[in-house]
Amino acid sequence: MYISIRDFLVRNLKKYPRIWYFFEVMQGLTFRIGYLYYYKTAAGSERSSIREINLQFSNTCNLNCEFCTLKSGGHSRFMTGETLARFLENLNSDPRFQTVDVINLYNGGETLLHPGVAKMLAVLRKYKDQARADGKKFPETVLLTNGMLLTENLTREILGSGAVDSMRFSLDGGTPEAFEQMRKPAKWPVFYKNVKYFIEQNRLGGGKIKTGAITLLPEKPLETSWMHPEFAEILNSLDSCDLRRPHTWGGALKKVESRGRPHKIGCNMLLSQLVLFPGGDVSVCCVDINGECIIGNIHRQDLFSIYRSATRLKMLEALDKGKKDTIDFCRNCDTH
Repeated sequence: MYISIRDFLVRNLKKYPRIWYFFEVMQGLTFRIGYLYYYKTAAGSERSSIREINLQFSNTCNLNCEFCTLKSGGHSRFMTGETLARFLENLNSDPRFQTVDVINLYNGGETLLHPGVAKMLAVLRKYKDQARADGKKFPETVLLTNGMLLTENLTREILGSGAVDSMRFSLDGGTPEAFEQMRKPAKWPVFYKNVKYFIEQNRLGGGKIKTGAITLLPEKPLETSWMHPEFAEILNSLDSCDLRRPHTWGGALKKVESRGRPHKIGCNMLLSQLVLFPGGDVSVCCVDINGECIIGNIHRQDLFSIYRSATRLKMLEALDKGKKDTIDFCRNCDTH
């Protein structure tokens, strides 16, 4: 298992306030350079700054996690194969989106709740194969799951789909007791069994899918040495892990302390992300898990027109000028 670069920075740079402040300021300068190139030059206007796109297969979840603000309103919505195909057709056919490095099969809702997840993965595989046959790059596809619905049958379907490049698991707390408290009504024995089976089957198949974890630790040290043996066993069986503190979901979660951001310029998430919701609506970044900042719809517009929408351009301009407080959606966000 390796620790992600982000995890290393969070662990080490925050020990030194001046260095961390410099790092944060550099993030602001990175935004400004990207903004000026992609949105203020002729060359940039015909290219995309997007590096990562989240696909919300399901707008609901089987858990009620302590550090989540997902609101389905009691109405489950699932992305159709037609919506996914429309998006992927746009992605593959438009060379301006060859900048996209990652497709995340997740944005708040639990992906494995989708009743036709195998068919959705087949659509992904079709467009992945099509891109490669045309000599084009296809983004790394990452599936994040809470693991509770990962049956042996689903494990076989995912491993056999050829659509998923990386499988990531949400396992918070560091101990079975903390895990069950934070991720109600999840049960540690079920999670442990499901994820261990996936890891074993993936290994038997040659380890074609990379494995990883996102682990929220509200108070404990960002390391594995103190964790419960089974918890540490799972983490050490994965290719990577990302140990994090909880964040406020754009300021929506009041019980999590705001981390504060020293720099006043920009947001690299807004610069580099888009989110596709079940009905085809597109939003600006992964913090928007409830579709509160919609900038277009893939069934009514092409992806590049949505990317260059007036609403998104105004948001970027305001952030470049340090006027974050003028953007309702971004005003209370401390994520980036």
